Amino acid sequence: MFLFIKDIFTLMIQITSPSRVFLSGPLTMFADKDTGHLDQDVVRAVKAMISALRRRGHEVFSAHELEQWGKATKGLTMAQISKRDISAINSADYVFILPNWNGTYSQGTIFLELAPLSLRLDALRNSLGGVIASHTRNGVKVKPPKGVIYLHHKGAKEDPDFRRIIDGLRGLYPNHFEYLELSKPSELVRIVRERAPPIPKVRRALGRARLHITREVLGRLKLRHHEGATYFTSKPRRKPI
Repeated sequence: MFLFIKDIFTLMIQITSPSRVFLSGPLTMFADKDTGHLDQDVVRAVKAMISALRRRGHEVFSAHELEQWGKATKGLTMAQISKRDISAINSADYVFILPNWNGTYSQGTIFLELAPLSLRLDALRNSLGGVIASHTRNGVKVKPPKGVIYLHHKGAKEDPDFRRIIDGLRGLYPNHFEYLELSKPSELVRIVRERAPPIPKVRRALGRARLHITREVLGRLKLRHHEGATYFTSKPRRKPI
């Protein structure tokens, strides 16, 4: 009986949970050294992706948006950025990795994303009977993402070591790790639409209701909501974190 109630409760959480999308991509290499402002072509491409995802009911994390498109990067240390981004990656359902734009390659992007994603994908190995469940590794409870999409710009050079890691993940998790090539940034909107399915309006409403109740309950118990979830929003942020 207890297991039945637990299964029903788990199913309710899955049905009403918001779908979170993590957008990664080079940032500092496209920033003006004097002003810190980003290249406007990059800004337009990322904004178009974010808008397309939010229109389909997803909550989105983008460091570009979170840091106000390069205006709020001063004072942030690499340790702070890594902690924030890894926390968000661990909360995401879909992760889009963009290590290069127009032939320019960012090793930092790969360093940051692949370690926590590999840990989460390992949860698939513990799946029984086709059911994907969370598990604990090194004291950290992890749940595999629904999809990890690695986007490679044609013509950009890739580090051979990273390419071997990527090929290994593709081989181990063909249904959850996808490698795609694009010719131009304008293709990114089409890709995110295809890979992150729209969320039904009923589920969106149930998700908002459950999130409100969860926050109220945790607030009364003086407990914190899952830290990584705070970085995802269904509308543009007014203030950086």
